[in-house]
Amino acid sequence: MAPVRWVHLVNVVLWSASAAIGWWWARGTRTRRARHRIYAVVTLALVIALENLLQALATHHPRSGAHLAANIVLAVAGIVAFFVAAMFGRDVVTDERVLFALSRGRLGASRVHPVAEAQHEAESVRLTPRETEVIRCLCEGLSTEEIAARLSISPHTTTTHVRNILRKLDVSSRADAIVWAVEHGLPPSRK
Repeated sequence: MAPVRWVHLVNVVLWSASAAIGWWWARGTRTRRARHRIYAVVTLALVIALENLLQALATHHPRSGAHLAANIVLAVAGIVAFFVAAMFGRDVVTDERVLFALSRGRLGASRVHPVAEAQHEAESVRLTPRETEVIRCLCEGLSTEEIAARLSISPHTTTTHVRNILRKLDVSSRADAIVWAVEHGLPPSRK
């Protein structure tokens, strides 16, 4: 099998994997616009993968050095796409969810006196010192396992603290808890 066919097959794997990771992260976004943008990139990655599969299976194949070089560049771009999707996908989705939560405001909140309401709400919520540490870690975008490692507690205990925080704040997601922390001036942890 010619080396260029192997490069085509590598492209199929890389671009398909990038598309799968992108699709996985797109499921966590809240707004249709963000989801549609990610799906457009995923579709492009799938088209590139399909085109490379067809070229790898073709009976007549160009043997020029320029064709091989172009496909090696495409393979490098596939590696970059895979790396970007894997490393930054969670951050993009988390940032988008927090911005979405901030843009819609607090559900059921009265807008008559927002400053007085926020101060009253912060005083009425009693978070334990450990829950305060956990919500600060949430503000940094840490996962359950990362919070557990930082605070030297088990992931199960971390999950329990997060569940208690969500219940006390009367919110349904971590993003909403982060919005609450931002609205009430709770700074992220300094570790």
